[in-house]
Amino acid sequence: MFDFVTDNAFNIEITNDYILSIQVSLDGFSFSVYHSAENKILAFQYSPIKISSINLVSRHLQEWINSTEIFQHSFKKVSVVVFNHEFTIIPELLYQNDLKKAIPDYLFEKKDNLEIAENFIEKLNARLTFVLPSGLNQVLLDFFGLYEITHPLKLIINQLPQSYNKHAALLLFYVDNFYAIIYNSDKILLVNNFKMGHANDVVYFIVNALQQLKITPLDTELIVAGSNKNTDDFSKALQPYFENVGNLKPAATIINPEIAENSFLRYNSII
Repeated sequence: MFDFVTDNAFNIEITNDYILSIQVSLDGFSFSVYHSAENKILAFQYSPIKISSINLVSRHLQEWINSTEIFQHSFKKVSVVVFNHEFTIIPELLYQNDLKKAIPDYLFEKKDNLEIAENFIEKLNARLTFVLPSGLNQVLLDFFGLYEITHPLKLIINQLPQSYNKHAALLLFYVDNFYAIIYNSDKILLVNNFKMGHANDVVYFIVNALQQLKITPLDTELIVAGSNKNTDDFSKALQPYFENVGNLKPAATIINPEIAENSFLRYNSII
């Protein structure tokens, strides 16, 4: 477990003014404390835990929450960001009220006690439906009462950085997967998830995706982010194909350099 890092402005006595954001993934858990009035991340901690199966996530999460002292305090809002490769995006115009119940049978692996969540993505005017680890809702409900579950793609898509290139590709790495969003100034062209075992897999999938869209990598800005410990290696492997490669910066201001330099904060889904 990494140290609990705080900004000088952080005050444990006024957590009711802060937003608690928890991130859940197979490579561990993290949380940040965000002050919306000042648009600052005031505290952060990352607990790397290698979880072998999505079926074990809720049990590990419960143990982590119970052992983390700051969670005993009340917050203005609790937001939980859940990383999962099982998702689908449905245009609002095609959405029907009973579709949410039918989606799992057609699109997701059949499991007992399957739990799904749904986010509306304003930028796409569409709904993102995704699978949750079994028991996650109950763990969060028992401890926090009120909370909001969000998929990282919703947060990323709604806050895509402006690109000065003709096109842009944003890659968000986690565990052995990565989300890919390809877009230009007018619209989003692709949203997908790819499984990877090596940096060469990343190069193959993203270059092939651009070719299918008839986009030249040299005309595309590459924006890289993620919690995977090999994120830097993936970025280096991609650099020969792209002239402009950069990291995605958090949407909030970070004053404490110990927080700003943490590799886990190189994307804005932390809020």
